[in-house]
Amino acid sequence: MCNDYRLMVELASIIEEFEHLKIKIRFPEGRPNIEAREDIRITDTAPIVRSIEGERGAGELVQRRWSWPGPSKKPVYNFRSEGREFASNWALILSDGFYEFMWTLWRALTGGNDAIVRRREHNQYELVDETGVADPLVTSFATGLIGRGCSPHTVAAYLYDLRLFYRFLAETGLTLSSFRVAHSVELLAWLGAVPCPRARITSFPSAVRTTLSPTSINRAMAAISSFFDHLALADLAGVDRNPLATTQELARGGIARRRARGARRLKRVERIPRPMTREQVDRLLDVIDRPRDRAMILIMLQGGLRPGEVLNLHLDDIEYGRRRVTVRHRIDHPKGVRTKSRTERVVDVHEPEALAAISRYVLEERPRNAPTRHLFLVCGKGKHAYEALSYAALVKMFKRRCATAGLTEPWITPHALRHTHATWLWEGGMRELALQKRLGHVSFESTRTYTRVSDAVMLEEYRRALSRRCEEQADAEQE
Repeated sequence: MCNDYRLMVELASIIEEFEHLKIKIRFPEGRPNIEAREDIRITDTAPIVRSIEGERGAGELVQRRWSWPGPSKKPVYNFRSEGREFASNWALILSDGFYEFMWTLWRALTGGNDAIVRRREHNQYELVDETGVADPLVTSFATGLIGRGCSPHTVAAYLYDLRLFYRFLAETGLTLSSFRVAHSVELLAWLGAVPCPRARITSFPSAVRTTLSPTSINRAMAAISSFFDHLALADLAGVDRNPLATTQELARGGIARRRARGARRLKRVERIPRPMTREQVDRLLDVIDRPRDRAMILIMLQGGLRPGEVLNLHLDDIEYGRRRVTVRHRIDHPKGVRTKSRTERVVDVHEPEALAAISRYVLEERPRNAPTRHLFLVCGKGKHAYEALSYAALVKMFKRRCATAGLTEPWITPHALRHTHATWLWEGGMRELALQKRLGHVSFESTRTYTRVSDAVMLEEYRRALSRRCEEQADAEQE
């Protein structure tokens, strides 16, 4: 450890990181106001996470001086340098972007010796074992994903999938070089038995999924296949080819590839999106009086923008005269918010409420001398008023507004506004190709999900058939 460090992350980001570790953070002294600080010395008070005696999977976040007194009453920042070991009362010191882990505490919090995914500075990810050593092969793979422009969330998800794969190899006695395509069936069965930390309620209350979903398993298989591709290209771990790419797939291509992949993938449920009703939308808008919040809600509802696209809007992306919004691909948000699609698009917004709300927000609430061009800022009178709004802040605001409106359904999220927008346009008669361009979908299959919510052609055929049946029954009664 060092004798000073920096901490610039928000409290919401800290909580999110520990949720990835399956550790619940508690605040016995209340939620602290963590300030962004460039230089925290060993005698300064700073946030730490300490273990709870006799309890696993939880920790307490408090503000403490992160050094401790030594025999000479001077602060000590490297306890083991004096030849001593902690017996209890371990604590994690929160640092900028990653945490300097003390592995005995980690095992005390989680109750296991499994590897974990650790995020370092500049969105660098590692798969770290119980001794604190990062796996170099996975680190190389993660670096390659970042170099290809993958989202940090995608990289983290892939590394969590590789953590499961490493557990499978350890339990079966296999290695990376000895894994063959014949083992893929056994791997699928093993992944299907992995317990899910969160219970997934299905359409029937009695049907509760306690294991990984088919979507999660398919993503894990894709991550493992990409990992083997990387090892083969980089000539690492004695892997010269991807064992999940069969010989038929390599030799025949197209059709054989689809059949081979089908044998290593699970069929997943094709779920339909859940749009909000007119009543639910009206209830939500009735409780939003702050200009900034109302502007964000309306542009997602009437423009169909994703939450990440809204937070990445700049002032010059809004064209009030032409009544349109330009959605650009941006990855430079100071809070790490990224736009999902790499295809930039222009969205016409002819419903007057959204642009009127944005104009009111810019004129009345947004700080006029803010140094950033980002449209949506924290605002207010605090010292963070000029900062761009984070995704966690948007979600927190939306949940608070929904609770005030009495909308407690878990599926009502900021993204549900985009589903609502698309469903209303489809029911209004917009063609599938036009809807695909407006939403910025790369795959046509993503747009077709909205046709299953309400298909106008199918409804018309159903009404025609029903009317014909009623007429035949009336004719039969008259005879």
